[in-house]
Amino acid sequence: MSRTKMKVLGCVLCVAVLGGACGGSEGSSTTPTTVAYKIDEGVGSPAATLRANLTRLLQEHVLLLTMVTDAQLKGQDTRPATAVLDQNASDLGTAISSVYDADVAAAFLDPWRRHTAGLVAFASVAASTDKAVVGQAKADLTAIQITIANALNTANPQLTVEALKESFAAYATATEAAITAQAKNDGTAPEKAKKAADTMSDTAIVLAAGIIKQRKDAVPGKLDAISAVMRTELTAKLQEHVYLAGIVTGTALGGGDVGPSSETLDENSLELSRAFGAVYGDGAARRFLGLWRQHIEFFVDFTEAAGRDDTTKMDAARSALDGYRSTFATFLNDANPKLGEAAVANDLGEHIDSLLIAIEAQAGKGPGQVAKLREAAMHMPTTALLLATGIAQQFPTKFG
Repeated sequence: MSRTKMKVLGCVLCVAVLGGACGGSEGSSTTPTTVAYKIDEGVGSPAATLRANLTRLLQEHVLLLTMVTDAQLKGQDTRPATAVLDQNASDLGTAISSVYDADVAAAFLDPWRRHTAGLVAFASVAASTDKAVVGQAKADLTAIQITIANALNTANPQLTVEALKESFAAYATATEAAITAQAKNDGTAPEKAKKAADTMSDTAIVLAAGIIKQRKDAVPGKLDAISAVMRTELTAKLQEHVYLAGIVTGTALGGGDVGPSSETLDENSLELSRAFGAVYGDGAARRFLGLWRQHIEFFVDFTEAAGRDDTTKMDAARSALDGYRSTFATFLNDANPKLGEAAVANDLGEHIDSLLIAIEAQAGKGPGQVAKLREAAMHMPTTALLLATGIAQQFPTKFG
């Protein structure tokens, strides 16, 4: 299937997810239904898990990559961030070897790492006025993309070289645009980095669809099940929230202009609220957005206090976030009793604690700050599964 057709499929599915629960008695009620919902055949199926995991890892690859190039362009030590980026690559290899074998993973990983290194090197020439130099750098990257496509096609003929080349080219073009914006320091880098990361949902669909078509017995479930789409979308947006928040707090602690990154973070908040509102209505979306923005403000308060080593105000921000945790859990439970209040509160507590640890690492300017941020982001797929499962259980005829 061509990438264009896959994008159309993705758009149709997103409409189904974000609009499918609106209207009708089931979609407008928050009363738990008695209809059975089989988790392992829907939101928790191996197919849904594969799609969500590939989306998570590919999106994370772009966000970590642009953190490396940002540090490089600022003359900072890139080794800690590069190590975390390489761990992401290793995890991608593990995801592939779980379906195929170590040889296939290795055939993918070698050119993937070379392509990643090529994008990092591209940062040094991205702002050059020498079109020949920039063009050669892009051509070198294209050649490696073809190598990656051929390696995957050899393991799985269902992954056509044409579809893979088209998908990889879109990702590379968007990522090069983000790196160029960083090099030119024109204020659009955070927005373009998010856009590049978002393109990876399409690449994940291409990969997952090909794998499932070839290995449907090993990866049962429906890739295009509405609950699978919902889980994937929530995984991507929640993980992105953590990374974008970390970029904002890191910029603030470094004394930079947080305007562009704050605007990009708020766009992510708007996307999350729209997804919630499509299921529960405009009023719920507004309430969600207000609460979500509030907890980001508490993180900002903590960041400012951490930058001054003001432990009193850091504790005050922690206390405010703990209160938010309870309020938000109650709000979600009122909308969907399948989302147990205690379970949501505990999950939010892990999100809050892990991101606070990452912010403290940023404030301390230690080498482990990117690793801590990734640890915080790695919790969000659990949150996405919790939310998607609760919604699917509440509205099984629409999200089953």
